[in-house]
Amino acid sequence: MVSLFKQDYLRELNETKPRNLPLNQLFVGNPGKGKTTAPALYGRILVDLGLLSKGDGKLFYYLGLDCGACGAVNVTDEPFTSISGGKPVRFEDFSFARLEQILLWKISQQETACSSDAIQVAKDMLERALTRPNFGNASEVERCLSIAKLNYEKRQYKAVGCEDASQDEEFLPEDFDLEHKHRHINCHELLAEKLDDQIIEPISSFHVS
Repeated sequence: MVSLFKQDYLRELNETKPRNLPLNQLFVGNPGKGKTTAPALYGRILVDLGLLSKGDGKLFYYLGLDCGACGAVNVTDEPFTSISGGKPVRFEDFSFARLEQILLWKISQQETACSSDAIQVAKDMLERALTRPNFGNASEVERCLSIAKLNYEKRQYKAVGCEDASQDEEFLPEDFDLEHKHRHINCHELLAEKLDDQIIEPISSFHVS
């Protein structure tokens, strides 16, 4: 995270849009596990790094919009107890075509260079996300890009270190999905001489999904 923010600083000096990794975090777990304490500590770290426009580290526990909370650490604690009596809010899911539009728009707006193969891997990730329970719609696009930003920064740091990293290098397929190469393995060719076809077939279906 620190490395990424340093790179954003250098991008701004070069008059390039920063990548702006989202700072939002979701803390989950059973009662008494520190879900209320952890955000305070996380917020303190963000303040110490100078990433918030308000440097007092004050926490705002709220539900809804609050102008006074802008630029501070905003915590929504157990919102399921305060919204619609715990009933889910239902909206029609986005189609894959719509997700694709959002992805390309965000890449353009953030001035992020991506190889054509990387964009295809990102699309594949969104297509798989459509089949999962609790599909996050447009937030899946943001999650996809956030993963790519972190993996890109790790790859850059390992290769040349933070100070020498290029701000103009494009995102690669492995930045979006570290396992993307394994997803295209032909299970029939790999297991043909080891297992019967009746066993390979269901394995192939699991691999594709």
